[in-house]
Amino acid sequence: MNTKTQLYLCALCMILGIATSVLNVASAQSQVLIIDSGVEGSGPPGSDSLIDTRRRIATFGFQTFRDLGFSSSDIIYLVNDSSIANADGLANLASVFSAFAGVPPTTKDVFVFIVAHGGSTSIRLNSSESLLFTDLSDLVIDLQQRVTGKVTMLVGSCFGGGLLSTFQARSAGIFPTWSSGTWVSPTIMTAAGEDNPSYYIARGSVSFEMRFLEGLLARRTVSDAFTVAAGLTQVGIPIQTPLIDANANGTSGEAQDFSWANYVITGF
Repeated sequence: MNTKTQLYLCALCMILGIATSVLNVASAQSQVLIIDSGVEGSGPPGSDSLIDTRRRIATFGFQTFRDLGFSSSDIIYLVNDSSIANADGLANLASVFSAFAGVPPTTKDVFVFIVAHGGSTSIRLNSSESLLFTDLSDLVIDLQQRVTGKVTMLVGSCFGGGLLSTFQARSAGIFPTWSSGTWVSPTIMTAAGEDNPSYYIARGSVSFEMRFLEGLLARRTVSDAFTVAAGLTQVGIPIQTPLIDANANGTSGEAQDFSWANYVITGF
């Protein structure tokens, strides 16, 4: 689906008056997981130093969720830099698995935000460890089954689109298509498709991730924030294709994806 079609569907939903739901994700009923790798990676031509750029994006992500009403204790921030304020630990396999497992079953909604060097089957957490998409999928599946509300995840990495097909394969038969008017599968977004890199220009100010976070700050729904950020990204970087899958079928940009992601993340 091209950007114009995405924008049309989003506008059509608003014209038809499709209700916007609100994920009230403040206090002890919610958590945010932010994972920032410390790996440079090759990066596409024209990108800035990726370690500093990702750190800037992750830091902006932390402040975004604070501004949306999350307390610092609601946010688990894993980053490979001990000097970063509000960091809860280093980003490695042990800490990532522990962070996911540590989300209490009484938790309502969870937002997972990952910025990392990536490939079509994994993301790099540090110079010696990678998190496979199969393992990440299993962590998200388990998390969605344990919490009472909705899991939303954004993976900001090159070639991250491979996560969608992996998640579909790992979750097949687990999530029913619809149940009592509530979401039963996570919303998964990637900054790039399986065969294209993510670009970070002007220290990440020109990037899908920053534009998406700015959309959340503007109180847009997840689907609207994605659509606007993807459209702006593809205007300047047409070879980068952000993806969204909210119904766990491995296909991005369907009308149902935008409908099921039509909720606002707010802590107020």
